[in-house]
Amino acid sequence: MNTLLRLTTVELLRPHLDTPVNVINVEHLARSRGIELVQVPEPSPRGPGRDIIGIRADSPNGESHRVLGTVYADGLPRVLRVDGFAMDMVPEGTWF
Repeated sequence: MNTLLRLTTVELLRPHLDTPVNVINVEHLARSRGIELVQVPEPSPRGPGRDIIGIRADSPNGESHRVLGTVYADGLPRVLRVDGFAMDMVPEGTWF
């Protein structure tokens, strides 16, 4: 499993778990809660130096959400897309 996928999952689960979560145990903790971690290769994004990461969450009832993001040369993270909505937003504050 990709290290970036592990790190992203750690940060998504950490606020919701009483058990300490890290890159070593994150796959086990996710699976024990019915969360499947999958890395899906996609075509390279257009434009110079744009590494984009995407997170998709699928619920048992068929609902699905996807967020794409990157970090530009200024060092600030950017949200580029939420579901079908394009944007260029610097996230702030606490998510949870």
